[in-house]
Amino acid sequence: PITRPASALYAFIPLSAFGTSIKDSETFCLRALEQCNVATVPGKAFGVEGYVRCSFGLPEQEIEEALAQLAKSLL
Repeated sequence: PITRPASALYAFIPLSAFGTSIKDSETFCLRALEQCNVATVPGKAFGVEGYVRCSFGLPEQEIEEALAQLAKSLL
């Protein structure tokens, strides 16, 4: 499950929430960028390996499209 942040545009999301078998946050972020054109930040950079940091500062439709692309491409 993803915990809703109290007040921020960013959230740390566990890699498992994406339904992927990828365990390394850097690998996940590189593939997300290369295969889906979706930028995320490795949790490893913040000391929380196994998570990615995502920004939710875009319109909801764009966020939904990005998440759908991730789910389709990174399983």
